[in-house]
Amino acid sequence: AYRKYELTKELFFKHINKDLEVVSITPSVIQEYYITLQKAYKTNSAASYIAKTKTFIQYGIDNGYIKINPFQGLKVHREKKQIDYLTDEEIEKLNTTKIDNDSLNNVRDAFLLQVYSGLSYIDLEHLRKEDIKEENGVYYIQKPRTKTGVQYTAVILQPGVEILRRHNFQMKVISNQKMNC
Repeated sequence: AYRKYELTKELFFKHINKDLEVVSITPSVIQEYYITLQKAYKTNSAASYIAKTKTFIQYGIDNGYIKINPFQGLKVHREKKQIDYLTDEEIEKLNTTKIDNDSLNNVRDAFLLQVYSGLSYIDLEHLRKEDIKEENGVYYIQKPRTKTGVQYTAVILQPGVEILRRHNFQMKVISNQKMNC
């Protein structure tokens, strides 16, 4: 997450002169910056960069470096994303397709465990054998989310339990980038 703010800072300083007084960051400067972002990035990426920029500008406002909020009146637009869900047939096909590569089998099993438990990648990566509980034949995970620290309970559907059993309740999870490949 820190790297995203560093990138945002770099983008912002490409747009404005670093040597300018911080008070010279006016609504028109921010509006021009947003237009520049919209030309270079997709709508939601530009909106995300603006939100991160607003975070460090807010620090300047909170500490008295900037007197007028340069984001005042800025309308940021986001597109609603269409989320495509896998059908039961697609999940079954993924589950039953024979793959002769152990690495790909592990990736498939990790992905399917996410499907059958609702875990995010980062929570799957941090999942340990001792995090998995069983009560009356129902398996579940109860622990704080890695990203937010908020406690969650995730029931693991039976196909997910079968995957965990095949892996002795310890999934081998590779990096998110390699998994996405």
